[in-house]
Amino acid sequence: MGLSFTKIEKFISYYRENNERKKFEIDISCSDERKNEISFFEVKWKELKKEEAEKILKEMEEKTASIQKNKNFGIIAKKVENKEELRKEGYRIFDIGDFEKI
Repeated sequence: MGLSFTKIEKFISYYRENNERKKFEIDISCSDERKNEISFFEVKWKELKKEEAEKILKEMEEKTASIQKNKNFGIIAKKVENKEELRKEGYRIFDIGDFEKI
């Protein structure tokens, strides 16, 4: 689950919903231009149930569908219920316990 990047920033873009232009933001985007890859992370300072995490991940996937890069999605939160299951599905999930080990 390594993460390499050449650029890190807040991601701001637009999408269309019901023929209306809407703005959206993702807390962190990490780009690696060498690999044509981008990882998106939402940061939540609360405990998330698995269903809440899945909803956040799905929304990020939908709103970034037009981006023509290899994409990864993840969450950084106080605690994420069943984070190992989400990791097995390919998501990058971190909570405070992961950072205490560093």
